[in-house]
Amino acid sequence: MPSLAPAQAESNLVSPEKGHIKVQEHQEQSVLGLSEINEKTVIKDLYADKYQTSSIQNISTLYWLKGVLDLNDQAAIDNFLLINECDYYKKNIEDDFKWQKVREAAKRMIADQVKDYSDKYQIIVPIDLGRYDHEKKGFPLTDETKFNNLRRVQIGGDRGDICGNDWIIENYPREIRLILNKPFNFNFLYLDEHVAQAFILRYRKGLTKRPSTMKYNKFDRIVFARVRITLSKYQKIEQRRNDTPVAVFFGSIDGFEIFENSDETGLLYSENFIKKVAPDLKLESQKAPAQEIKDVVE
Repeated sequence: MPSLAPAQAESNLVSPEKGHIKVQEHQEQSVLGLSEINEKTVIKDLYADKYQTSSIQNISTLYWLKGVLDLNDQAAIDNFLLINECDYYKKNIEDDFKWQKVREAAKRMIADQVKDYSDKYQIIVPIDLGRYDHEKKGFPLTDETKFNNLRRVQIGGDRGDICGNDWIIENYPREIRLILNKPFNFNFLYLDEHVAQAFILRYRKGLTKRPSTMKYNKFDRIVFARVRITLSKYQKIEQRRNDTPVAVFFGSIDGFEIFENSDETGLLYSENFIKKVAPDLKLESQKAPAQEIKDVVE
């Protein structure tokens, strides 16, 4: 899971009260008497499916969108197909004459679709809540999971197998280091007491979800932050000590949501830092590269 690493800097606190979505209150007098507790604190997720995950497949399109790669670079074309269309790559890479046609078709496809690639990403980060503060009306974040003066965000970094390659893929760093345009702070979750009561009850009854890999982690009250990010400008490629490449971008945090569950359900809170959601913000399904290329070369 990508990490958010705070940097030492002067405080510039974000006020969570701004843009706080008003939550529908319970019709019942007491949350402790609810029989259908899962339906009483639901608020609409306005940003569902509008930001993409930081998979290597999605990151590979970013490098084309930001002009990092050249259509005349054969390795860049070949590895784009390796990342996104492994079976098609393996089937045709050894046929020199057919693969030349595949490259030319891939060039045309990228040139045609690059405008539809996205620079908007999301990462899911577990955070731990302390006890409810009745005066401030919310939960403090524990010291280990609060965000203080966050200036850099690590995105991606998946070391899984990609078409037989579990390490460096030329031209396509798996990890991105985002340098924020201003520091990000979040250390207190403002939450209506009715919503908080319902959340505590669900948590105590074991109705909230966490990944199996976190089953034995010690969290008092774990919830999940979905941080929404825009990568605005490419800067450079850096090398780690183990020679792993890292792509450095400038960008911003557009907002975040807090969910009860790791699968982005049970929305408790939403904060948006951009004034208006663009009408075309929702990600559209992109054509499958292999099918489009196949139509041309076969």
